[in-house]
Amino acid sequence: MCSIMDDAIGWIGFCVTGKCKPWTGFTVQINTSLMKPVRVGQVLLLRIQIDKVERRKVFASAELVDPDEKMDDGSECVHARGDGLMILNRGVLEAH
Repeated sequence: MCSIMDDAIGWIGFCVTGKCKPWTGFTVQINTSLMKPVRVGQVLLLRIQIDKVERRKVFASAELVDPDEKMDDGSECVHARGDGLMILNRGVLEAH
């Protein structure tokens, strides 16, 4: 789950210009909260969003959920939540 948070937050940073530009930056920090184990073969949904962009810094958050499994309160079952920081290479934002 930590690896998928790292990968997702890196890739969403590549898309900050509105076009996917792979390898135009790098992940510098990932914080992941592991909340529930994942069964082998289980299919989950990854939701990710860009929270803030400050110059070359892209802050993003993500959650890994099972939309078919409900908690006691009726909410989706969340397996992990993460947030992180990705730094874009110089010139990436100016070039779009």
